[in-house]
Amino acid sequence: MRSFVGLGGNLGAVDSIFESAVAALDASPGIHVAQISSFYRTEPMGENAGEAYLNAVAELETDTAPLELLDRLQEIERQHGRERHTHWGPRTLDLDLLLHGETILDFPRLTLPHPGCWYRRFVLDPLAEIAPDVIHPIKQLPMEELRSRLLERPLPIGITGARFRQRQELAETLAKEFPAAAIKPWSQTDRQIPVIVFWIGPSSGKTTAFEDLPLLPRLDLTEFPEDLSTAARHVLGAALGL
Repeated sequence: MRSFVGLGGNLGAVDSIFESAVAALDASPGIHVAQISSFYRTEPMGENAGEAYLNAVAELETDTAPLELLDRLQEIERQHGRERHTHWGPRTLDLDLLLHGETILDFPRLTLPHPGCWYRRFVLDPLAEIAPDVIHPIKQLPMEELRSRLLERPLPIGITGARFRQRQELAETLAKEFPAAAIKPWSQTDRQIPVIVFWIGPSSGKTTAFEDLPLLPRLDLTEFPEDLSTAARHVLGAALGL
């Protein structure tokens, strides 16, 4: 089975850490590293993330079950000094299971495909480099096309759900910070479908339920641990490659 693992880090000699982690993966029973992407330098995600990151993606050939593979990835992280104190904090090594064949699951410890792999440039750039034709199991587009969608400028972003005033205020706030995106309230009566549609929650009025939104662009901001504005900023920064 083809699996894909994202590598990230911004503490220590990250390129050497990546090489060591890939070697450890390849030496693991039932796991073969088929290829690894170039290393990409990206800006940190989150105000506590520290310095710029290196990111890459490795393709694995494995029949290891998803949770067992996750255990192995976290073991390798620990072996390379990873400590989990701050969400999106600085780290020596981050290993994220992005795709495991066509597996779709939602466990407390693991969601597949990785929820952010369809809109984060620091994932899609290396992933599309080594696996441009691999289809996202939920979005049903190849990785290269998912990446290409994010290159449009200004990047069309819609905001739906909740009350119109909430959508409008969030759009105005974000537009000041992200001039490379065209951000506005959106409804399904609009002709143009944005590249990403932020759903910001239900209301007592007749707003669209998340499940009724188009499958490809929809993103539920209420699932993020941060407030809506912070979550939207993180997504936009990652989608724009900032």
